[in-house]
Amino acid sequence: MNHILVIEDDETIRFMLNKLLVRHGFNIILATNVNSALHAWRKNSDSIKLVISDFQLEYKTAEDILTIIKEANPLTKLILMSASNTSEIPKNFMSCIDFFFQKPIIFTELLEAINDLS
Repeated sequence: MNHILVIEDDETIRFMLNKLLVRHGFNIILATNVNSALHAWRKNSDSIKLVISDFQLEYKTAEDILTIIKEANPLTKLILMSASNTSEIPKNFMSCIDFFFQKPIIFTELLEAINDLS
């Protein structure tokens, strides 16, 4: 069974992403910060094929965890979301991202990106 790991520290956004993705048939694992994401990844790395993450997380950015994930499994697809524009995100990090969405995201566009990566 394939899973999507969603890393989002904002409870409302995390709840909505989970609800909408589950409604569309996806299996979701939720994480609220880098530490919980790392734990979820280590526990489920064989089944996680896609990670959707906010860039600015509690105390850290997603760069740390997403770099670890991509190095462990280069085939894992990454979707990054941020309230900031891409100029505030390191260019070398952006090169490993498959899709970038500036918040607020449009859910239909996110679904299209997920389907494109499948």
